[in-house]
Amino acid sequence: MAKKDRINLINEFKQEQTNNDFIILTTYCFDPIFFDTYLLNKLQYNNPNSEIVILIDAEQYEKSYNIFTDITGKNYHLIPIYMKKVFHPKIFLFTSKLNNKLTLYVGSGNLTLPGLTKNAELISKTEYELNNEYSDITKILEFLRGLLEEFIKEKKVEDTINELIDYLLPFAGSEVINPKFRILHNLNDSIITQMINELDIDDFNELIMLAPFLSEKPAVIEILKDNLPSIERVSLILPEDNHNLKNVDKYLELASDRSINLEIKSGEFKEDSGRKFHSKILCLKGSQDYLLVGSPNLTISALLETSKNGNLECSIFYKGVNSEEILELIDSTPIVNLDKINLIEPIFDKYKLLKIFSADFNEDNKILTVETEPIDDLAEVIVVFEGKNKFKDYFNLKYGKISIRTSEGFPKEIIIKCSDKISRRRIFYDRNYFFRNLSRSGKISLNDLNKKSSDPSITQNELLTMLMGVVNIPREKEIKAGSAIASSLFRKRKRRIETPSQARNFLNSTLKDLTDIYTIRSVRRNIEENLEEYDEEKSIPTKEYKLYLRLSKKLTDKRIMDNINKINDLIKFRSEYCPKEDEKLCMNSNEKLILQSFLIELFLRFPKENINIEILENFCESLEENIIDINENELCKDSTIPLFRNLIIINYLYKFKNSYNFSDRVFTYNDFITAKNYFLIKDHVYGFLNLNYPDLLFNCKEFRDYYVGMVHFIFDSGTIEEGLINLIYQIKYEEGEFKSVLLKILKIILYGSDDYPKRFSTDGELSKEAKRLLLSNENSI
Repeated sequence: MAKKDRINLINEFKQEQTNNDFIILTTYCFDPIFFDTYLLNKLQYNNPNSEIVILIDAEQYEKSYNIFTDITGKNYHLIPIYMKKVFHPKIFLFTSKLNNKLTLYVGSGNLTLPGLTKNAELISKTEYELNNEYSDITKILEFLRGLLEEFIKEKKVEDTINELIDYLLPFAGSEVINPKFRILHNLNDSIITQMINELDIDDFNELIMLAPFLSEKPAVIEILKDNLPSIERVSLILPEDNHNLKNVDKYLELASDRSINLEIKSGEFKEDSGRKFHSKILCLKGSQDYLLVGSPNLTISALLETSKNGNLECSIFYKGVNSEEILELIDSTPIVNLDKINLIEPIFDKYKLLKIFSADFNEDNKILTVETEPIDDLAEVIVVFEGKNKFKDYFNLKYGKISIRTSEGFPKEIIIKCSDKISRRRIFYDRNYFFRNLSRSGKISLNDLNKKSSDPSITQNELLTMLMGVVNIPREKEIKAGSAIASSLFRKRKRRIETPSQARNFLNSTLKDLTDIYTIRSVRRNIEENLEEYDEEKSIPTKEYKLYLRLSKKLTDKRIMDNINKINDLIKFRSEYCPKEDEKLCMNSNEKLILQSFLIELFLRFPKENINIEILENFCESLEENIIDINENELCKDSTIPLFRNLIIINYLYKFKNSYNFSDRVFTYNDFITAKNYFLIKDHVYGFLNLNYPDLLFNCKEFRDYYVGMVHFIFDSGTIEEGLINLIYQIKYEEGEFKSVLLKILKIILYGSDDYPKRFSTDGELSKEAKRLLLSNENSI
């Protein structure tokens, strides 16, 4: 193109494209070293909420596998596409909700260092302000749907592209906004067929073509001549040292038979002959010039076939353009001696690939699900984990689907060998995947909230992102005046939240305050370690120290308590929000309890040193108030065990031997007198303290004491006798640490302690048996 329209693709990727929610890149070949080391960090930094999806030809995926870096296909999606011929489109699609914009690049350049820098490529860039309907977006949606239906099986990628489709759907229109610009792909019809159908004049007299690859038969020229008989001249430009045409005899025969003046030329990039022409150009010249550019070479597979039997291609078709702006960049010279055409023989490595359509790792249940082509034979399956550990087993691929439960950590790649076929596949895993999707959608299910908030390594910012998702209620819903929540919520603090939009505004005004408070924990440790060496009069304060001083002023008791109350108000609002118009938004008791556990997770991220006894007691009173109306018949382990676990952390962290009045209603003693749940809770508490308070040494004896105290409050007058029977039975069959825990529970139920009252005071046979058991195991307590 003319210099004023020159595109620097490196700058486009690293500087121009920011705040996108979706990045879809398609390419024939791929350079993982170039992408991972030079583009990826900047792309992710500028587009923190975006999923990056790269679709690549399957054989090229295998060909480049040996130069994959450690991060290739790990925290971005790299998907091989299996086809009868080749996957060949070069589309770079960026979509930003924040900027209300879609940017589409269609051209000839692959996602490689030469494709984005060295080669002479032809790229079309189009920007759409998403405030109107566009027929182009209809074609984009058609292309994305076709990819999903025919080629993509990876669930996370399916979800991402479906989310993009849903977002773009309102902007798709049937009316042609720009009749001089059309997107053409060959998912359903050949590109030549569509191009011919788009023609609105028929007085073309010249055809100019340039591409590195041509078919042995001149079928493309033949079809165009049949449909456009006015064509008299054809210029076939072969990129210097970069084409595959061996024999021109059939081209010359066609020219003679159809009375075509055929001129075969050698072409170089006029401004720099050292840059290889990798562009693909098909130009029709007449009273107006029509131009086809994009990924298709001048082959039958590219232009005359659909993707079912040929390549998959994508191009842009321009009508009524000034083609000289492009053609003048080509320095073409007629080839006098056609017997000595200078060509480079292309090398095609053929692989006997076993098709691995997807390798989805579910981090919640630690299951790797792999979908392959069905082969009724035994396959050797090797899973390589981070840290180089390996899993190896044999599976029959008759049904094309296998599931592997992992226990070695996060799987990195899978290798499958079956008969004479072999394939390798990188496995996507990125813990930020969930939060990127949540940031885009603004919604979170209670099931995901329960799972994700229970991760001890979850950060404050991630919890705040989830808090936004919790109160994200549809804008059109409103709480009716006079409802219970409108009349009672926030009365104590003189705040009223009556509509979802008010809840969102209230949340947004709270988030900055919370973020500042949470930020102190990330800088305080480094600062305080060096405070003794720091002299304010002599030293120049660092940015970190200035931040510390500024934020520390916010950490008054009143401010901490106010923010805790704000979080509680928001969660209580969501818990009690009950519109008549949409019963799905109403919460049952189990879901409400999940929100209370989440409330504790947020509370536990406040700096411990700023939580005094008044704040702690106020928070626990709020919990009691929030849980008072819980229907115990609706509860299950999914909500009760996480709540119990978080209460243990509060008690342990703050040395707070508190009794919760809801314990005997919410918790079931059988859940906590089993070794499995005890050790799961212990491991979680240890993990949480180790990650968030690494200087606080875990004391196993103290943990057992708090666990015992919590469990003993679960027994009430209605369950005490049955509970004692079950407890005695468990003690007889347990050994080691957990047996000691059960004996301590039994002891304080019978005798009480300085901190806990006794729960059972009769002198019947059951009491005597329990006391005999304690006496016989006195050394184990």
